[in-house]
Amino acid sequence: MKQKTGYNFQELLQRKRFQMAVFLLCDTKLSIEEIALDVWYENQSYFFRQFKKRYGMTPHKYRKENIKDKKR
Repeated sequence: MKQKTGYNFQELLQRKRFQMAVFLLCDTKLSIEEIALDVWYENQSYFFRQFKKRYGMTPHKYRKENIKDKKR
């Protein structure tokens, strides 16, 4: 799998989870806690840390900035 995609299974799974989280943050009014659970992160603090590591900001800030961009 890594030879074809450049990512191992765990990395691909995490990328998919965060793609879904970003979609839910921008296109729904679900709470961030609900989104974490919806993308299979039972440990919310771990979800927050991983999100911030990947996107450089908290899920709340990401939502705020991207919803603001959509209103322009």
